[in-house]
Amino acid sequence: MNLREEKKVLERIVIVGSYLKNGNHQEFEDLLEETKLLAKTANLDTVNVFTQGLPKYKSDSYIGKGKLSEINEYCKVYNVNTLVFVDNLTPSQAKFISKYTLTNVVDRTELILSIFAMHARTSISKMQVELAQLEYSYSKLRNLWQHFSRIVGGVGTKGPGESQLEIDRRLVQKRISFLKDKVNTLKKVTHEQRKNRENFFKIALVGYTNAGKSTLFNTLTKSDIYVADELFATLDSKSKILFNNETKIILTDTVGFIRNIPTTLVSSFHSTLTDVIDADLLLHVVDASQSGIEARIHEVNKVIKDIHADDIPKIMVFNKIDAIEGITSKFLLKSISLSYNNSIYISARNKTNIAAITAKIQEMLRLKNNEKKITIPIELKSLISFLDKKYSGSKKLYLEENESYEYTLSISESEFAEIKKQIDKYHELQFINS
Repeated sequence: MNLREEKKVLERIVIVGSYLKNGNHQEFEDLLEETKLLAKTANLDTVNVFTQGLPKYKSDSYIGKGKLSEINEYCKVYNVNTLVFVDNLTPSQAKFISKYTLTNVVDRTELILSIFAMHARTSISKMQVELAQLEYSYSKLRNLWQHFSRIVGGVGTKGPGESQLEIDRRLVQKRISFLKDKVNTLKKVTHEQRKNRENFFKIALVGYTNAGKSTLFNTLTKSDIYVADELFATLDSKSKILFNNETKIILTDTVGFIRNIPTTLVSSFHSTLTDVIDADLLLHVVDASQSGIEARIHEVNKVIKDIHADDIPKIMVFNKIDAIEGITSKFLLKSISLSYNNSIYISARNKTNIAAITAKIQEMLRLKNNEKKITIPIELKSLISFLDKKYSGSKKLYLEENESYEYTLSISESEFAEIKKQIDKYHELQFINS
């Protein structure tokens, strides 16, 4: 067997997950299916899955020791050396399980990071992945060293000494510091590059991984960026300039989000997230053909909020409607559509209803050109409540110095004049009563 043939041999793994008996079992099933897809994306061969419902999570072994013994026996019989866990593990849990089963233990974040490492193409994304991996593995370094000594030297061999461990930790810290400096330099360069985009209308495609953002990007821009039916098919954001009459538009495809996304990734992938933060409009792409739509929407919105981009106008784009099967799925989608008035239903692959997106972008452009700023004193609670409800996607900023809210709204002249009347009347009464 030559080297090329050896690369085709997939590593055999067992997936392990536990859930609370009184918890949301469907949510666990969705997470389990996602873990299977993550493993497939990482070129791993899942030979078996072990799950267990527990009254409460085990702080030491993650899963019941009886079930862990069952997993251990299975791995011995079928010669499986790697356990992949549905959840993240604490360093003590990873150490206990690895010691008990003499296997390589991989948790959710480590699996995601390994996929990022596989898909990193540019020097920038490779650097960002390495930083995230080092920051996450640092706390588990002692356990990783002990596991390494068993794999290399055989069972029962003595691990590295404490001095070697401290040397290794210092080397990791030094590398982390070096990469952070590089990332900070990248932030400055990215900031300067984005100054050239100030006169553009910037649109960012966001969404859960594998929602079809890249396919939609290709459809809208007539491009051919890499697309695959797998998680995190591409890490580097891609942008293309569009022209709409006299308005220049930049459309950017960003890295997909995922539930329980590692915080190290959020901080490391600053360049991709900056495309979201700087956008004038977000197209939130959702895979409408999969279960758990609401949960995936929530996870994406959570990341958007964490990076302080939740005040950017947003359009929900429900994709893959061609793949929706069964009355139940169609009923659930109909139910969700009632909750998202400002939404579009498309098939990016079949180019179904793409014109609706173009029309929405045109509408947002017109609104953008009619934007106005309004400062509302905090005492006008009913007016603030009205604006929050009607213009929920608009920018709202609290001004501490004069205890008021500054709204940036795309609003009609008549409504703007009416609101201004209310504010002027309030200030007149304040002056009279002063």
